[in-house]
Formats: sequence, structure tokens, C-alpha cells
Amino acid sequence: MRVRVGGFAALTAAMCMANAASQAQTSRYEIAQYGPAARAPTAASIGEGQAAAKINNWTVGLASGLPEGTFIRFGAEIARNLNNGDELRVIPMITYGATENVKDLLHLKGVDIAFTNADVLELTSRLGLRGRARSRSRR
Repeated sequence: MRVRVGGFAALTAAMCMANAASQAQTSRYEIAQYGPAARAPTAASIGEGQAAAKINNWTVGLASGLPEGTFIRFGAEIARNLNNGDELRVIPMITYGATENVKDLLHLKGVDIAFTNADVLELTSRLGLRGRARSRSRR
């Protein structure tokens, strides 16, 4: 009985490896044959550029925090109370937390506001990031 089970397991493993190898060769062939994947059409390419610009004009990205933290709950509550159709739309984002929110605010496209802690602001001040943030702000 043990010999049969062991032989069956070895045969199954060999078949799985052969199947994986054939799939790898097929996928390489398909990539070479079809080239890079096509991108989805943008709003501008299908004639909806003005509608997209209108929607994005009053959209605010809010870097909130981790799903289990309080910042994301604050962000969801702010979005729920401030969203007003086409006039204002707040989009809370799940991020890696208070320290990363400052980096996201400085470098990530689409982040306009970020939650953070006072001690993180002190750290960014020591590192010289706070001056860069102030020079980038819109007044």
C-alpha cells in the first residue's frame, strides 16, 4: 500500500511539473506573438475629457491610514459628511500610516491632504522635509 501511494504521489508531482513547464513555454510564445498588452482607453481618447476634468476639479485625495486604525475611520467620516455630488468629493485612501502619509503628501500624485501625528511633524522638521512641504503648498 505504501509503495502505491508513494508511486502515485511521484507520478502526480511529475505530471504537475510537466504541465507547469508547458504553460511557461506557452506564455512566452503568447507574449512574443501578441506583444505588450493594450491599455484601456482614457476619458480624453473617447471624447469625455471635459467631463473628466469637471469631476477631477473638485476631487480631494485624503491619505488616511491603515484599515484597522483610526485615521481611516476619520477619513471615511469626513468623506461621508463633505461629499456633495459634483461640488466636492473627498476620497480617503488606505496608506501605511502617519509617517508614510507625509511622504505620500510630498511625492504621490493624487494625495492632497494627509493625516499624521504631531511627533511625525517634529521628525519631518528635523529632517528638513517640512520646509519642502511648505514651499509646495498652494496658497
